[in-house]
Amino acid sequence: MNDYTTRPDASQVRIAVYLCPSEVNDRERVTPNITHYPLNYGFNEGTWFVYDPVSSQQGDGAFAPNLSTKPSDYTDGLSKTLGLAEVKAYQPNMWDTFLPAALGVAPPSSPSDLAQYFGGTVDSNGHTEWVEGDVRETGVTTTFPPNTVVNYAMGGPVLDIDFTSARDGETITAPTYAAITARSYHSGLVNTVMMDGSVRAVRDGMDQTVWRALGTRAGGEAVSGDY
Repeated sequence: MNDYTTRPDASQVRIAVYLCPSEVNDRERVTPNITHYPLNYGFNEGTWFVYDPVSSQQGDGAFAPNLSTKPSDYTDGLSKTLGLAEVKAYQPNMWDTFLPAALGVAPPSSPSDLAQYFGGTVDSNGHTEWVEGDVRETGVTTTFPPNTVVNYAMGGPVLDIDFTSARDGETITAPTYAAITARSYHSGLVNTVMMDGSVRAVRDGMDQTVWRALGTRAGGEAVSGDY
């Protein structure tokens, strides 16, 4: 976990390049102990599995906890590997369900398949802490294609949520799986940055297999240039 509490003045800084002009919640998040500022671009942490603190096993994305890479590690090709994708600030999210509890669990095929792991805590503070390194704050995963709706009803309005089984950096025993969906306020697309630095607009509803292939750094998938 980042020790940003030693520099609370940093956490509240609004960094314009981290924010999309279309973001409707461009505002501070004030807590009793510290003030944060949100962001709109999440680092690609892979398909679904992010990190296991017991074995130090990491996910298949461009970024992961304690991951050190060089260009040759991206054997899928830098232009075929997602670096960042748009996310929404103040995103409803579910965390610390502690399910799945084992390693090697396949990614859910659909939002309804993900529902078997629901539980834990739900709030609307996802992607509100640009200084925090965990996946629900500064990450994105390719479990589902951009702007996929993941419905959850918690005794009131139906929320479109992100999901994190265990906050990475907050547990020494539980693996982290995450369905952190790329989202934006643009019509029909999200903007992305590939690992070669190119910027591409990716459409909603793109083929899930292709989207997941773009999320891996060394998956060996064949991805055409037209996506």
